Amino acid sequence: MERERIMNIIKEVACINNDDDIVFEILGSNPIRKEDQYGGFQILVLGRLDNVRCQFGIDVATGDPIVPSARNYKYKCLVSGEELSLKAYSLESVIAEKLETVLVRSISNGRCKDYYDLYILRKTQLSNIDVPTLIEAFNKTCQYRHFKISKGDALALIDEIGDSQQIEMRWKSYCRNAMYAAHLSFKDVLISIREWIEITL
Repeated sequence: MERERIMNIIKEVACINNDDDIVFEILGSNPIRKEDQYGGFQILVLGRLDNVRCQFGIDVATGDPIVPSARNYKYKCLVSGEELSLKAYSLESVIAEKLETVLVRSISNGRCKDYYDLYILRKTQLSNIDVPTLIEAFNKTCQYRHFKISKGDALALIDEIGDSQQIEMRWKSYCRNAMYAAHLSFKDVLISIREWIEITL
């Protein structure tokens, strides 16, 4: 977790020439998750292809429990069709962490993508979720992050979020910039989050 070492690793990877005319530039880094024991940081990267520019972040952190463990996934490239093997969080741990984040940050949460991710995972991945594993992942995430909440309080918190005009405005702004969410009402998104709470807590 030494920032300089990881920055150097990412710079080395970014400099690999694949003869595809794509150029990556490392812009810098910012701290994240200051409240965690291990903390972390986000590395900002700018990708360029001719006149197309795309900026994105790579979050680097450690310490969170992954239940049951990291899993191997196949990712199919949109353009080339090539399949890449990736090691990633289990879906249960992804949902557990996002749900804990939504509940902890409550109406102060400025990351509408957390809400969207919980919605789309509910709609597309429910059949791939093992409920006992999800419950275990949520409990271990909350234990690690020193957070405790009852189902009743969690549902009441979601009602409070739903009544917040500030969050409603953030959601509308998010939808204007994220075409994939443009058709979604915040009410429908919160219904999906309530459904996660019902089976998790």
